Amino acid sequence: MKGGIELSLVLSFTMMLLMVSISIVGVMISYNNARFVQEKIVSIVEYHNKYDRDVEIDISNKIKCQKCTFSIVEANMNRYQVTVAFPITILFAQLKMQGHVSGYTVPVS
Repeated sequence: MKGGIELSLVLSFTMMLLMVSISIVGVMISYNNARFVQEKIVSIVEYHNKYDRDVEIDISNKIKCQKCTFSIVEANMNRYQVTVAFPITILFAQLKMQGHVSGYTVPVS
C-alpha cells in the first residue's frame, strides 16, 4: 500500500513538472522566433540603408510571423527602433500576455 501511494505522488509531481517544462519551452521558442524576426527586419533596413515604402514591401514579403506584430519607429540620429510583440502563454497558470523584443539599426541615411 505504501509503495502505491508513493508512486502516485511521484507521478503526479512529475506530470506537474512536465507541464511547467513544456510551457517554459514554448515561451523560449516564442522569444527566439521574435528575436529572429527583429534581427531580420534590422538587417533588411540596414541592407537598404534607408526606410521607405520599398523596404516595407520587402519586409512584408520576407517576414512570415503569424503570431507576432512589429513596428518600426524612427529614433534619434538616423536610427530606427524595431519592436516585435509576441504572445506568451503559460497553460497551467492560465497566463496570457505580450512580450516585446526591440533593437536599433545602425545609422542609415
